[in-house]
Amino acid sequence: MAHETVTEAEVDAKILTHKGDSSAHHAKTSKASEITSERFPVDRLPALTDGKIWKGTGGNVEEVDMPSSFAPGDDLLHSYDPELFVEGDPGEIYIKKMEFYVPLGGELRIKFDLKASHSVWTAYGRIYRNGIAVGTEQTVLGTTYGTRSEDIAGWSAGDLLQLYLKINATGGMRAYARNLRVYATTGGYEWMTGLP
Repeated sequence: MAHETVTEAEVDAKILTHKGDSSAHHAKTSKASEITSERFPVDRLPALTDGKIWKGTGGNVEEVDMPSSFAPGDDLLHSYDPELFVEGDPGEIYIKKMEFYVPLGGELRIKFDLKASHSVWTAYGRIYRNGIAVGTEQTVLGTTYGTRSEDIAGWSAGDLLQLYLKINATGGMRAYARNLRVYATTGGYEWMTGLP
């Protein structure tokens, strides 16, 4: 099957013939404000007003006020799902297994799954802020993951949210955690970070 070569100028000319036709599917435009459907690159968005963020609403984007702080809620802000573990030595102390920066202050709902490597041992997990325990000590006895959830207030922009683990055993027994999730009422704010 032979293919016909079409130049860019021929394509542009064809598209321009539809420019004033509102029923045309491919009306060429350079103005982001004229785009009413489909997706377009971020560099085509108009400049943001100070104190505003972009919020996606059903395939469209609108400018909304930047929240000043987070409140407890069920909007997923950040997740880190890989399985983490600590072994029982040395002496049942908490060990930091992951951390990331909090972009805004306020109150966060933090959830994670926890289990032990043996049915008779207890796994412990706790949320820390900047190296200081702020969450309740969470526990799970045995080898089945249990989800633990807690609302923790007092976060400031730039704080480190940290997950620490320990197990009440020695000799290679492990405490496991996975699916660390951070939730809040966001007002459309998306936690865009490359940090784990």
